[in-house]
Amino acid sequence: MESPPPNVDDVNDDASSLTAAREGLMVDERNVLVLKDVRFGGGDDVGGNRRRIRIRLLERKSPKIVDAFKEFGRNGVLGTFYRSEAVPEVGAIDNYGGPGPPYALIQATQNGRMNGGRMPREFAPMVERGYVCLIGEGPDWFIAIGSHHEWGHGHSVWGIVEDDESLEVADAITRLPIRHEKWGQTNVTVLLEKVSFQYGIEEVGYKRI
Repeated sequence: MESPPPNVDDVNDDASSLTAAREGLMVDERNVLVLKDVRFGGGDDVGGNRRRIRIRLLERKSPKIVDAFKEFGRNGVLGTFYRSEAVPEVGAIDNYGGPGPPYALIQATQNGRMNGGRMPREFAPMVERGYVCLIGEGPDWFIAIGSHHEWGHGHSVWGIVEDDESLEVADAITRLPIRHEKWGQTNVTVLLEKVSFQYGIEEVGYKRI
């Protein structure tokens, strides 16, 4: 017997609740980490191939991790996205026919050590689309392209992708050419060409609901 389709009102309520939760976390947070000159697609056309991802920093929730990334921004440190896991098709367990995850994320690192070395565990909610998370104690991190409730409270969240334009850039990275690798017991997909960027920092007005 087929399950009934989801109620449209329930879906809309879930989306509204998620938006409210994201907005609630960004209230009174005024520092934005800007990934500048995100380059992919070939050529050097500023409008077409050099883009930005804006990340609202959750300084009240993950102050030590945020401090390290603010330092990268102040110093204009260079970074790269090197791993890209697409969103799996509807009904798939993961991209490899296994129990999953990983999927639905883009992973990055930077040229430089984190201020303070290994990072502590800080704010670790359920991971939602657009959340920016540290991997273990750092220095690598990822942007969640989809929600990951299956991870529980396993990752420190230090930022949220601020706007739809930035999420579109992140989504586009998952459509770039990749190759399959195996890291230990984990199947992964890495970018054939790394996507470079430069960290910057901006102070903006308080984010209000």
